[in-house]
Amino acid sequence: MKSVKKVMMIAALFSFVLMAQSINAESGVEVDDSDDVIVFETTEQGENQYTTDELPSADIIEVSYDRVDGETEVTVMFKVNSKGQVEETLDIYNLNESAYLGYFSEPVPLAYIIMITTDQTEYSIEYIFGNCTMNYEDVVDYTINDDEFTATFNLDAVNETITNIGAQSMFMEISLTSQSSKFYMDAAPDSFLFVTEIDGPETTETGEEIELTALTTNLMDILGMGVTEIDYTYEWDFDDGSSGTGETVTHTYQYPGTYMVEVMVSDAEGTEASDTLIITVSQGDSSNNGNTNNGNENGDSEDSPIMIFIVIIGIIVIIGIVALVVVIKR
Repeated sequence: MKSVKKVMMIAALFSFVLMAQSINAESGVEVDDSDDVIVFETTEQGENQYTTDELPSADIIEVSYDRVDGETEVTVMFKVNSKGQVEETLDIYNLNESAYLGYFSEPVPLAYIIMITTDQTEYSIEYIFGNCTMNYEDVVDYTINDDEFTATFNLDAVNETITNIGAQSMFMEISLTSQSSKFYMDAAPDSFLFVTEIDGPETTETGEEIELTALTTNLMDILGMGVTEIDYTYEWDFDDGSSGTGETVTHTYQYPGTYMVEVMVSDAEGTEASDTLIITVSQGDSSNNGNTNNGNENGDSEDSPIMIFIVIIGIIVIIGIVALVVVIKR
């Protein structure tokens, strides 16, 4: 009897473990431990860009998500440097510099955005001016605990799969007296600062040359923070054993099938962004196969298999006649 109870307890414990493992079916985390808040400063002397640790509330060190199996509800979280706080407020216009304008000074919190990408759509959770919304419309429930921000929202569909997550902080400080400004920005992971997308056809034929371009978007360039031109390195994988380099490449597939093209873009500091494109290759017309039949510009190669067949048949007939003649003579 005791052995039966023991077996039942083990079975119950095993079932509990299985249930516990099935609850959090999907999760992900991105970490950025370095103090790398970007500052873009504009003064009367010109523009300057550098990194700083003077605003720890803008230094995002981690972003993650958790999703319950079979549900649309997703919980996202980001942490800032423990030296700062998410709810820290700063004087955006530095009005306290003036004894007369200080009365109108109203400090505002930093702005944060969490981007969640699925295989079907993109979601943006914004915490701006103390309000939290999704896609700048729907109000989202959130909590703040010192250096940690947590929000909960729902995906559009149950069958969506989360493919990417990132967080970004932003704050602009304007000095009316010195006529200067500072724009602070950080992201986790660092690759969230720029993204790339493959522009090219999704279908083609064997022997047809296609052109693929990596469209790289840099957040600093969009915000006017590109002090110097960024030099990117492009590495392509065509999924057929060949590769390429450069922002724009051309390629020809020799065999039909489905191929996943991937491009990896890197900047001078080693930060990477990537994208993939599924290309379906069908069998092309041999008479219009991109002139891959070397040395036959007149298209005579299309008839060569037929000619070979006729020659073989002719040889067989001649051999048969010769053999018949030999038999008759005997």
